[in-house]
Amino acid sequence: MEGLILLLTFLAALGSGVMAGLFFAFSAFIMTAFSRLPWAGGIAAMHVAAAHPQYFRSVTAFPGYLWEPTTAKLQALSKICVFMYVGENDEYRWHDEMKREAEFLRSKGDVARYTVEKGQPHRLETLAGDHAARLFEGFEEARKACSS
Repeated sequence: MEGLILLLTFLAALGSGVMAGLFFAFSAFIMTAFSRLPWAGGIAAMHVAAAHPQYFRSVTAFPGYLWEPTTAKLQALSKICVFMYVGENDEYRWHDEMKREAEFLRSKGDVARYTVEKGQPHRLETLAGDHAARLFEGFEEARKACSS
């Protein structure tokens, strides 16, 4: 019986060590690699809004656009206000696609704003903290001008 307890204690300690190693490797290597990728929240927001426009009055992406847009996705976005912000110095260079999508939506008579934030990289500081009031102006415009 004492040998069984010793064996189980050893296996528990070994299992804990293996799990600790896996958690360390994940946080040290995988999460570091993820942090080097561009934030895709704006892209995800645009796709969710295009897939379920009935739940949105507006979508704000900073930055973001429809990755591989289709006519159906763009038509779905035409039912809501679209606000796109991108940094002038965005290293991922999403400017052209964002501008093209905003122009397409505006050509259909929709509310679509494309704004280049001067001197900003991919992660925009000009819309954070005290500067976030500009985002709320867009929300107010959506409340008044866009259908739900």
